[in-house]
Amino acid sequence: MAKAAETAPLEDLMVAMDVVDTLRHRQQLVDRELDSEGRRERLIGKLREIYRAQGIEVSDAVLADGVRALEEDRFRYTPPKTRFATRLARLYVRRDKWLKPALVLLVMVLGLWLAYYLIAVGPEAAARAELPGALAQRYEAVVKASADETALARARQYRSGGELALERGRYDAARGAVEDLERLLGQLRLAYTLRVIQRAGEQSGVWRIPDINTRARNHYLIVEAVDARGT
Repeated sequence: MAKAAETAPLEDLMVAMDVVDTLRHRQQLVDRELDSEGRRERLIGKLREIYRAQGIEVSDAVLADGVRALEEDRFRYTPPKTRFATRLARLYVRRDKWLKPALVLLVMVLGLWLAYYLIAVGPEAAARAELPGALAQRYEAVVKASADETALARARQYRSGGELALERGRYDAARGAVEDLERLLGQLRLAYTLRVIQRAGEQSGVWRIPDINTRARNHYLIVEAVDARGT
């Protein structure tokens, strides 16, 4: 009995809500009867008959409460005003429709970004980080390869231009300075001096009698090519 007493208010509330729903489906009946106290009583009586016809016994108090709830719009759902919070709530409620496509799109975007980083951004960043060292190494190599002041002055010019380009973030110009030093170094390594051999035990020249003119003989100096490194 105690359990029934505890659940009775909830049952009455549910019945009152059902009464309101019934009244809304029978709006013409409400319009005719819900004008005065006497008509309200007749409306409650007609509701009682409707429920009895369905085999449901509903107390007059519950029927009256349902009528009052209809008048007060107590159980009518009023949508909230459209605001940022309500938009977020609707998005969350409908997440089963957009969440999976959004995740797929996000994974695709991340994959494309990762591929771009590995193919383009990463190597480019590594190459930029190596530019200062490459510039210094090429310049030092030129200094070691030659003592010619003209070549060294040109090397200093290339190095200064490359350092200035790095300070200003002009990496293409810095790469150009490294390439200029590389070309200069290649030219210096290709340059050589012809020297007549003058070493003990080695001939500096030889005589040769040509086959087509046996009455003459030719003298040849023996030379060697020496580059800037002494090789």
